[in-house]
Amino acid sequence: IVTNKPTKPTLLLLNEAYISQYFKYVIGIDYLKFIYGGKVFQSKYHSLTYALFLTKADIGKVFYIGDTVSDQKCASRAGIRFIAAKYGFHKWDLDMTNKLSINNFKSLMPLLKDICGIV
Repeated sequence: IVTNKPTKPTLLLLNEAYISQYFKYVIGIDYLKFIYGGKVFQSKYHSLTYALFLTKADIGKVFYIGDTVSDQKCASRAGIRFIAAKYGFHKWDLDMTNKLSINNFKSLMPLLKDICGIV
């Protein structure tokens, strides 16, 4: 997970939702400070590229799920596919119908199954 939220509150939210065990890394905007006493990331793009470096992820297999145009631009700049969370902060235009999007969190796994064969 990569988020502009601070790391500790994000970890708490994941624990409360009983899903923290599914994520090896939770990288908040302050991750380097939280873990190593370093500095906060300058932007979400920097935290996202750090996550890609840290995980050695194949960017062809990575999706960034976000609810803002800024999230979409960040994913594009990092060279990864974007899934718009239509239930989030930004109210996506009708042009999103031809792009990857989800209407709620429960629709994520069926979408990934359809496009990647993930079970």
